[in-house]
Amino acid sequence: MKKLFLYFSLITLCYCSVYSQISDNPLEPLKKQHDNMRFGIFGSFNLNQHPAEFQTLPGVASCCQDYVDGSGTGLMAGLLFEYPLKDDLFLGIHAGFLTRDGKFTRDENQIVNIFGRDTLGTMRHTLEIMLSDIALEPTINYRFFDKFLVHAGFQFIPFNLRKKFHSWEQLVIPEIGTFENKSRIRLDSTGDISEFSSMKLSLLIGLSYEFPLNYKKSWILAPEIFYSYGLLPEIKDTIWKVNMLRFGLALKYSPIPDEVFERKIIEKKLPVLLADVNATGVTHEGAEVPVVQVKVEEFLSTRMHPLLTYVFFDENSSVIPDRYKRITKEKAATAKVEQFHDFNALETYYNLLNIVGKRMLMYPDAKIVLDGCNSNEGKEKNNIELSKKRAEAVKAYLVDTWGIAPERISLNPRNLPNEPSNPQKDDGVVENRRVEILSNTMEIIAPVITVDTLRVTNPPSVRFKTDYKGEAPLRSWTLLAKQKGRTLKTFSGDNAMPKETDWMFALDEKSIPKTQDPLDYQLIVHDNAGQMYESPVKSLPVEVLTLQKKRRELFADKLIDRFSLILFTFDETKLTYFNTKVLDIIQSYIKPESEVKVMGYTDRMGEADYNLKLSQQRAQGVANTLHSDKKTITGIGANDFLYDNNTPEGRYYCRRVDVTVETPIEFK
Repeated sequence: MKKLFLYFSLITLCYCSVYSQISDNPLEPLKKQHDNMRFGIFGSFNLNQHPAEFQTLPGVASCCQDYVDGSGTGLMAGLLFEYPLKDDLFLGIHAGFLTRDGKFTRDENQIVNIFGRDTLGTMRHTLEIMLSDIALEPTINYRFFDKFLVHAGFQFIPFNLRKKFHSWEQLVIPEIGTFENKSRIRLDSTGDISEFSSMKLSLLIGLSYEFPLNYKKSWILAPEIFYSYGLLPEIKDTIWKVNMLRFGLALKYSPIPDEVFERKIIEKKLPVLLADVNATGVTHEGAEVPVVQVKVEEFLSTRMHPLLTYVFFDENSSVIPDRYKRITKEKAATAKVEQFHDFNALETYYNLLNIVGKRMLMYPDAKIVLDGCNSNEGKEKNNIELSKKRAEAVKAYLVDTWGIAPERISLNPRNLPNEPSNPQKDDGVVENRRVEILSNTMEIIAPVITVDTLRVTNPPSVRFKTDYKGEAPLRSWTLLAKQKGRTLKTFSGDNAMPKETDWMFALDEKSIPKTQDPLDYQLIVHDNAGQMYESPVKSLPVEVLTLQKKRRELFADKLIDRFSLILFTFDETKLTYFNTKVLDIIQSYIKPESEVKVMGYTDRMGEADYNLKLSQQRAQGVANTLHSDKKTITGIGANDFLYDNNTPEGRYYCRRVDVTVETPIEFK
């Protein structure tokens, strides 16, 4: 009994909690529907409690002292009707089929004789009750919130459909021995319960919450919870009643007469929304030129991406960030180093751990040293243990996934790196949280070299100039570039839209047009008034000159080899020993007829004028080591970021010098 009251109280609290979180429907409140009758169906699951105190059923043999507190489960399903009395008060009735099954068990200890010896035994008396009825439940229902109702009334059971029982006595302990009937079960009997009361009466209380299912609220779904407390015994002059806790759902239909409303039409003038976009070309020097067409030409090319052998970590963390790509041990067993190469240098960099692992398998005598570092600031101050854990995380991946022998990997934990970034700058602090991979074998940390077809565009960039002419503030914008319905490039943002957006083909070679179909572009904007506008689609002609076409038509051609050098530390122009080795590789590609272009870049740290000068000095330092009579040297500075400067690796890959070697060739 106490348990049922506890369940009821807890679920009531849950209902109240749910209600407090549900905002009112701004449409017509449900309580205004009380003038309409409701019909419906309902169903519930019942927890039955059988408080009792009797020895046995009438006419049933039993040795049990008495049965108390049985329990069971049941179902109830039927029809419902609700009739409005006045505001927030109405009469309701549920009528349906009800099951009130239960089970009593009682264990008693007795002395039993087993093989001539007295032994303490346990007898289990079991009584199963199967009751099926037709029940009527008249209630008064009161709405004390817009959708929250409380119910109070009675439960009548005028018709009993089934009143079966099954009782038996079982020898539980000891595990050997039988009753006098040579069985471990006796007094096993079934049948109908005699002297069963013809009328049952219970008090009934409940709660429900109504959810409208359509706009007019003519269909309603209502979760319900009811508790009934038995007032009359199941058998006359016997202590045995049935209480129930029910959980269910009701589906109600309320016929609503059509109403005629006088509608006042107020014309609301929507704000003007217009937008446009135009395209122009941009040269390598940054000058704008009209776009007559986008010309795509294919060249044979050797490309060398520098491999930044640093793994950066989040603040006070030794977990390798998710942006570093990792594979399973099974895939590592069959992987080829070429599959970790990508057109984009950063995408190749994110496979750093896989490239190092594969190369160490290819060069079994090579060893590496992992310099674990920290920023030596804040929580990382003098935290050598953190530096060690970072190095151990890198080592664990190489050992566990790539099967590298642990003795080939040494750890060297420290605070700041040997050549730290500026700790006075936030970007510098982030860059010092890293593990540096050093090796006695250059092949382990060598640049990534690929021989492939290079696709070059003229102009090298397309600049989209946008114009927003909306009266309401801009909410979002999307700039699409498509070819024959296939999206090649997407630019998008919220609120502010830049006046100019550059599409730099060299940074996203996969987006370069592959066919001669026109390049379509369009601007789509949304304003805060909920409007959307699509600018007219505009097109740029495209010409594609393939290697096959140049060979077939004997066009003059050239090899375009591109090399990149990074590993310039913050604010440095000097070339490292490693970079001089890379320059030896570049020199081998330069022929007397080759044209050499050297371009220097920097990241965002520092003043613009200083960064421009720094990029020129870096480019000049590289150019001075290359022997060629046809050299052009350009410093770009930080005016045009090659990579996202919000990540430490993006900033490192911007501290670079690119060398392009163009060598004429002829097809014979």
